[in-house]
Amino acid sequence: MLNHLKIRNLALLESVDLELEAGLTAVTGETGAGKSVLLGALSLLSGARTDKTMIRQGSELLEVEAALYFENPDPIDATLENLGLPACDEGVLLLRRTVHRTKMPRIRVNGSLATLGQLQELGEIWIDFHGPGEPQKLFQERRQLEMLDAFAGNAEALRNYEREFQMWRERVRELEAIETGDRLDADAIAFLENQIKKLLLGQSDRA
Repeated sequence: MLNHLKIRNLALLESVDLELEAGLTAVTGETGAGKSVLLGALSLLSGARTDKTMIRQGSELLEVEAALYFENPDPIDATLENLGLPACDEGVLLLRRTVHRTKMPRIRVNGSLATLGQLQELGEIWIDFHGPGEPQKLFQERRQLEMLDAFAGNAEALRNYEREFQMWRERVRELEAIETGDRLDADAIAFLENQIKKLLLGQSDRA
């Protein structure tokens, strides 16, 4: 759920901070009131490509930021882990994107620098835009699997699988760390074996 949205210098909009409550939120207004700017901000946070023409005239920096709350953060945390990004803190996902006229654009996810590709992959999870091109998504394998799981009522089984899979990945990483860690060379092993033999001989003599 989208909890907070901050927009600075996007198109004609100078500044806005929105706090949203649980449930349905409808944004209405006349043509030119700024509804499309809100959609533009959400598009940027979901990984849409942009350019410097979207920066408000007379400003140097465009900034959009959002806080999203997930009651069950396991799926989004699993994706964040696969992307090498920090997990949600108490189910809250923080997204921030800035576009500067003279500097490189920056993307942050939960405070960590991220790429546009990572932002796009996260955007596929937390937002779904509906428009004339929506039927094309039916050709995506991931969407087909989501609809199949929803129809079969596999939500709980899917969450359990994702949890177990995440634990398995952690064990694999631990095993890889052990296998690739520093190892003793032959001389060090021979020295330690010799020391052990001396200790054992010393114990047998005392016995």
